[in-house]
Amino acid sequence: MRVVHPLLAAALLFVACTPSPSANYVNSSGSVALSRDDALVYAADADNGTLTVVDAKARTKVAELKVGAQPERVLVAPNDTVYVANRGSRSVSVITRGSWEGPSATLPVGVEPVGLALADGGKTLLVVNAAALDSVESGSLMAFDAQSLALKWEVKVGDEPRGVAVVRNDEAVVALSRKGRLVRVNLSTHEVVKTVGNLSELANTPAGGGFDAPAGASPLPGMGGVSTVQARNMLDVVASPDGQRAYAPVVWASDQVLDGDGNSGGSPGYGGSGGGCTGGGSIANPGLVTLEASGSDMDPKVDPAGSCVTDADFPPSILADPALAPQGPTALAVDATGQWIFSANRESDTVTVVPAFARASGVLGGNVTQSVPVPAGPTGIAISRDGKTAWVYSALDHQLLAIEAQGSGSAQVLVPGQPITLTGDTLPADAVRGRKLFFSARDPRMNAVGISCATCHVDGREDGHTWNFTEGPRQTPMLAGRKLSLTAPYHWAGEFPDFTAFASHTIGKRMGGSGPGPEGERQLLAFIDSMATPDNPFRGAAPTAAQARGEAVFNKAGCNTCHGGEALTNERMADVGTLVNSGAVVDDLNRLNQGLNTPSLLGLGRSAPYLHDGSVATLKERILRGKQSDQHGATAQLTSAEVDDLVEYLQAL
Repeated sequence: MRVVHPLLAAALLFVACTPSPSANYVNSSGSVALSRDDALVYAADADNGTLTVVDAKARTKVAELKVGAQPERVLVAPNDTVYVANRGSRSVSVITRGSWEGPSATLPVGVEPVGLALADGGKTLLVVNAAALDSVESGSLMAFDAQSLALKWEVKVGDEPRGVAVVRNDEAVVALSRKGRLVRVNLSTHEVVKTVGNLSELANTPAGGGFDAPAGASPLPGMGGVSTVQARNMLDVVASPDGQRAYAPVVWASDQVLDGDGNSGGSPGYGGSGGGCTGGGSIANPGLVTLEASGSDMDPKVDPAGSCVTDADFPPSILADPALAPQGPTALAVDATGQWIFSANRESDTVTVVPAFARASGVLGGNVTQSVPVPAGPTGIAISRDGKTAWVYSALDHQLLAIEAQGSGSAQVLVPGQPITLTGDTLPADAVRGRKLFFSARDPRMNAVGISCATCHVDGREDGHTWNFTEGPRQTPMLAGRKLSLTAPYHWAGEFPDFTAFASHTIGKRMGGSGPGPEGERQLLAFIDSMATPDNPFRGAAPTAAQARGEAVFNKAGCNTCHGGEALTNERMADVGTLVNSGAVVDDLNRLNQGLNTPSLLGLGRSAPYLHDGSVATLKERILRGKQSDQHGATAQLTSAEVDDLVEYLQAL
């Protein structure tokens, strides 16, 4: 597919006045990277635990190396050393160019390494861990000496971090995925300088005011017919070539009140009202946030969510392309001129190109300069240093694709080449098909509003967002590792007795899909059941003494009465004193006259916040809330030491 846009003439070509990139500049992100001379392409396949080396010119495989489990990030240093972050084995593989027998070293790191960056001109390797080895409530940033591979320091950075980038040569910026925040870490003092948490506040300024409430939905009281948005799903962060900016992908999740029955003025219940340059019309719209590193305060730059901004000097905060609506921005790369940002969008199977500075108005009111369709599930992107080729790895199809700039001047176009299949599927056939359904924001069987199951259930887990429905607030529950097929009925209100009823309502009414049918439902369940419980630093081969005591407390308090069996739930309704009866959005007690559906506790430690309204940040806070009432187990009798032991046990489930 060829998409012509005159503004792209400069997108992939160097200009004489382009400043030299900093020594820490990286032209790739996610599962794919390039050698320093652009001769080799490296692609990590999470399913197979491999790193494939491809000759960039001949488009042929050079080698395939076994690395760790679930490799998801690749980084190439100035000396052409290759680093691979293995999310499933708490390690980083170190590979010397030309030595294709296997890694030359393996670095032990934290839980689920999900971010890599270079500092000190390549002398220091930075690794972000989604969870530290001693905490499920905070991830960490580690720094290694690139020559000796010795650990230099480690600092906690907050809940569920993902990407990391180096700005101004003296600070690292880490993205917190669920909370949509950027954390600044001083690389000299090894301390967190500041957590930039006002991105949502900036998006909800009076100038924009958020998204209009759709027809048939009730606006939040006091909001004057509009609702706010929250930054979620921040899965990456990259720096501009000169190190003076950081860019992070984000999904703006709406706080508007949704009709839980899927009735929204003739539109699907998840439709929202965005359109044109304000988004793709769903309740969750993808975008970019910018952190200006040139000033001492590193001010974030965000458009008002409801405004069409055309004169800003930073990328659009909401990505809109009516022809190929983007969704699920997972990896970003900036070309060496610093003028263009490329986003690999895992759920829409596209790569979008947007200007880093001067805004462009695309076709039909969109703000994306160009969109290119790619194979399913792109998770990595790398831009050649001559600016003429973008390499994309699509993990769900296991294919590597070169997108090339052809022509000159206003006739220049981006042309996708022939995909190169690097490896094959390892999941059972039903799970493979179910995964594509789960991640697709374009399959008409699944939706008509440009979102996917993965938009809320990120990586099969959760986005940390509490959605407002007419029947009350509902937090996104985690799915991974929770044996979904064994835990009917479904939803917090338990209104769906089986998966068919759930799919008919959620996919058909809320998402507007035509429906996956019995075969698709079976495939979806096969994939969901195939997902493992998130890795956990407290889950060992044998329980610790505190965990063993905590299990005894769990039984003493009667927690096992409801949270028992293989999936740690009895699949029954219970009122444990958490129903919301005051505030802007309250529970419909007529629907919840028997209480709430008892959730599975599997993977509990990595699934904060807690409760159906997401109002509790930690497990200890949950136990202490209402402790004396004995409404949520026999907790009034528990001592402080027993509470601590119970937390130790729950964290390890």
